[in-house]
Amino acid sequence: MTTWSTRSLQPTPGSASGVPGSRGLARALGPTWLSSIVLRLEQMKPFRFAFSTRGLVWVWMTFTAVAVLWLLTLFPTDVSILAPTMSFTAFLGHVHWGGLLADGERIVGLLILGMAAVLVALYSITRSAVGRLGVTLVGVLSPAILLSDKASEFALWFVRMPIAAVASTARALRGQGNGQFYVDGPFLFAAIGWWTVFCLALAFRETLLLLSTRRAAEHQSAAPNDGPAKASGSSRVTKGPSSVS
Repeated sequence: MTTWSTRSLQPTPGSASGVPGSRGLARALGPTWLSSIVLRLEQMKPFRFAFSTRGLVWVWMTFTAVAVLWLLTLFPTDVSILAPTMSFTAFLGHVHWGGLLADGERIVGLLILGMAAVLVALYSITRSAVGRLGVTLVGVLSPAILLSDKASEFALWFVRMPIAAVASTARALRGQGNGQFYVDGPFLFAAIGWWTVFCLALAFRETLLLLSTRRAAEHQSAAPNDGPAKASGSSRVTKGPSSVS
């Protein structure tokens, strides 16, 4: 029977246990390697959203409301275009909730909603106010460019669509919508109008943030030019003689 010597596995002087001659290398590379790992971990800052938790909740709840209204315009219904005036709850009773993927037009509508959700996600995670403003401008200008036939329509889009959103929503909630309202476009433009209002509100927020940041930067850059503040004569205090006990 062959016997194996364990002498080769014994640590030699100046080496780590079980690895001959490795203690000097460990002393040389160990601290350097560990310090590089620690430095990288210190440089990795945790990801932060552009908003506080409350701000993110407000953004996504508002977008969810707009998305639900958009989905209501996509679901097929058995409402005729010649149907009389009906309440909003009666309209919901005519909706076929399982036919969202019935045809290509509704699938395109879902893709548009997905792109809108991507824009909101980009807006939520972008740290730069300029970048967030750019995202909101893409969101508000895209439907205006695609759905405006004339330059005059494009110019009035940002006034007409918010008004149409409020008027159409009030009409539906009051039960004044007929078949043409729900089938032939006005209800769809209500969803587009609320998306326009949503993007305009975010763009207005970012514009105010940029202006306030610029004013604060100008104030800080102008402060050193004024020099140190000088004490007025009435506020000067002279040091008297020390008291003798």
